[in-house]
Amino acid sequence: MKAETVLSYGVGFLAIAGIGGSIFFMLRGGANESSAYFPTITNLHVIPGAIYLALAPLQFSANVRYKFHSYHRWAGRLLAIVAIVSGASILFLGVIIPYSGLPEQLAIGFFGCLFLFSSVRGFIAAQEKQIDTHREWILNQTPALGIS
Repeated sequence: MKAETVLSYGVGFLAIAGIGGSIFFMLRGGANESSAYFPTITNLHVIPGAIYLALAPLQFSANVRYKFHSYHRWAGRLLAIVAIVSGASILFLGVIIPYSGLPEQLAIGFFGCLFLFSSVRGFIAAQEKQIDTHREWILNQTPALGIS
């Protein structure tokens, strides 16, 4: 089996697990007291985050990018919006009202900002038809998402 195929299955599994976690989180009512005190901010992170996890893995498929180019562009625009909404809300939750204190603030602050910056730069590069630059920024965005 090719390494790319194994990676695709791994990313798909993680996306499904993330979506399942989002659904469980919404049904359970939150992970900590911050969820209860700031339900709108929490929902602004969880719901767009689930949308992001559902659509983002398809963006890395060469078949989707080339055979369904209009879908790739439409989904990319939607992903840019949900990334900014979800990223900004997690910065509030993780930096302003952290659950775990300073370590959480530092990690979420750094990687959350990296995620947002990479999202915006990737979107701008795509709009300017700088496809190689776009690809680099989006590939930088992905590990920041996983770490934060």
